[in-house]
Parts: sequence; C-alpha cells; structure tokens
Amino acid sequence: MEIVTQQITVIKPRWHKREYEFLAGKELAGRLKFTRNLNIHAEAQLFNEEWSVKKSGFWKTELEYKAAQRPFAKGKITMTASGKAQLSASDGKTYYFKKLKWWHTVSGWYNESNEPILELKPNYSFNNKQATLTIHHTKHPDVIIMIILAWFMYTVQQSYIAASAG
Repeated sequence: MEIVTQQITVIKPRWHKREYEFLAGKELAGRLKFTRNLNIHAEAQLFNEEWSVKKSGFWKTELEYKAAQRPFAKGKITMTASGKAQLSASDGKTYYFKKLKWWHTVSGWYNESNEPILELKPNYSFNNKQATLTIHHTKHPDVIIMIILAWFMYTVQQSYIAASAG
C-alpha cells in the first residue's frame, strides 16, 4: 500500500449552523451537515462521495452509515461512552477509533498494529477552524467513510461533554 500523507482542515463557516466544511489545502473537498437536532442524523459529501450517518441510542450509541452511490455500502458500528469504536472495513480488517493516549487530544482510526490510518487533532481556538485531519493512508479503500465517521463521532462526543458540563 502506497503511503501518502494528506491534511484536511475542518471548519465551521457559520457558528449558528450545524454544518462543517472539509478543506484540502484551500480547496473545498466536502461538507457534513446535521439535518436534525441533537446530532442524530447527518448528510456528508466528501471527494465526490455521498454518505449519510444516523445515530441511535444513548448509553449504547450505534452509528449506521450508508453510501448514496454505487456500491451502496452500508454498515453499523457501536460507539462507547469514551468515544471508542471499531470498524470492519471492506479489506476484511478491523480498525479502531480511539484516543492515542488519554492525555493527548489526538484521536483517530488505527489498525490492529496501532499504526494510524487517520488522525484527528482538534483546534481549540476562537476562529472557525475546528480541527485538522491527517490521513496517513490516502489509498485505503474506506478512508472517506473513516473521515466522515471520525468527525461525526467527535462532534457527538463534544455534545456529550457540553451536556454533562452544563
């Protein structure tokens, strides 16, 4: 597998909307828009692929994802309260979404050998930049859904943190 690293910046163009944009350099690569309140359902377009993600459950959160184009891939993953999940990918391998270390803010998708496929680093500033996604394996067949699920799970975790704080 050829390893090419690419960075994607996630921004929130309007603070009052539940919509995010993915930028590859300065080019718009896609969007993720929550279509219902409470982070329940989102539609995403990224690199000419369209996906929908739906969340169900509270204590045992399940995420169901579906592609809007051929092949009409779909699947379901379970997200723990600490934000961990695992994905059985189209290559037959299992990938894990987790924080690298508890004191790091970096989380992402890792293979069974703990090598990163995709890492998400939040940006805690007052501008519209929300995070940087570093893709370590751009040729991975499921990297687009991994990006979408990573950002969806991150926003769900942030809403849980905000709800418990206030």
